[in-house]
Amino acid sequence: MQLSGGLDTTIILDVLLSEYDRSRVFAVVAKLVDKWGGCPNSHDVDRAVRIARHYGIGIEVVESAVSSEGAVRYLERDAETLREESFFHPGGPLYFPLSDFLKERSENGGVVFSGEGSDSLQNFGFTKASRYRFRVLNEMENKLKSHQFSPSFFRLVQRDGIRSRLFLSFCRRYFGASHFDTPTHDTVTEYLFSFVFSDIRAAFSSAPLLRDICSTEGLTAFKGWLCEHYFGDVIRRIDFDYFYFWLTYLYGQFHLQGRNNQIIYSAFRRNGIPARLPYLDFLVGDFLSRMPQEWGRRITLRSTKYPSTMLARRHSSVPLSIVKRIDYRAFRDCNAFRDMLRENVSLIDRLREDLGSNGTDALLHGDCFAVGRAGRIVGRYMEDPSGVDDGHLYFLYGLACLKRCLP
Repeated sequence: MQLSGGLDTTIILDVLLSEYDRSRVFAVVAKLVDKWGGCPNSHDVDRAVRIARHYGIGIEVVESAVSSEGAVRYLERDAETLREESFFHPGGPLYFPLSDFLKERSENGGVVFSGEGSDSLQNFGFTKASRYRFRVLNEMENKLKSHQFSPSFFRLVQRDGIRSRLFLSFCRRYFGASHFDTPTHDTVTEYLFSFVFSDIRAAFSSAPLLRDICSTEGLTAFKGWLCEHYFGDVIRRIDFDYFYFWLTYLYGQFHLQGRNNQIIYSAFRRNGIPARLPYLDFLVGDFLSRMPQEWGRRITLRSTKYPSTMLARRHSSVPLSIVKRIDYRAFRDCNAFRDMLRENVSLIDRLREDLGSNGTDALLHGDCFAVGRAGRIVGRYMEDPSGVDDGHLYFLYGLACLKRCLP
């Protein structure tokens, strides 16, 4: 059991222990170690250990180096897996060491369970935005973000374009105009695109990285293709009563098919270990697509992830006093991997070597990509890694991985 110390994985653990003897269940938790020897996720590790002790099962703390050496090793050793996944994911240096450990630990085989997907389907990933010391502020931010993609807000978008434009003006000032494209007449399409592609998870916002690496013609063609194959039916049929059904459909077609989940399957599959993500079960998704917005997806007194909270409180022995305990360390240094890409000399040198060699432009061929713009991003990283923003950092690392993985 991959135990994070949070509510979702603890519920899975509680269910497993109701079905299996404790001798057949044990937990693992990844302890991230940065270049200074610190642990950015020490709060999660502490909670996971306390939860395992509460249930009386064994737990192993597996160190995962979010450092130059760990990332370079991942870049080189796991080239075949990266080729299958096409692009790098920051969770790689976390999941691959867990997979290697479980291969050595499990003599008679076994299955690993993960809580991935719960935030995605209950709260469409907005819970991951938490960054404040006080839970009330986290809840407020999550609810505000969730409310932007609720049936009530969608009704405003449909019926009163002026009010949605006023909201857009507020967001442009609050988040910065660079996160928003020039408004068009197709309000509903813009709104749904922002649900899938926004990097700040705000209604009507866009993904600056797409604008930076794609040509205008390529981006227009890409959006047209998306409407034809994915968004067309949704735009025509979405309404107030079935709003969450269609959002869940879009989330499944994009986010749930993305790197967050695939990197888990790939990391454990490499060592022959089946990975199970119970929250991605069809029946769970179907139930959550029908839940009312008052269940934590709107600005109400009910907490975010309300279904899980009620399940834990009424139908399990989950130790909520441990799970709900919050600590400022949970939000300290949460961008350790990002900082590593900016600061660790050996990794920076390796990326510069990969990105600087011939052939980078060949990966961005055709009319879709603005090769000159992507080249300038590479150039900026060569000159000063600290001056490149987050989205560009992951793009560059993904580009370096892709180059290294090509035969």
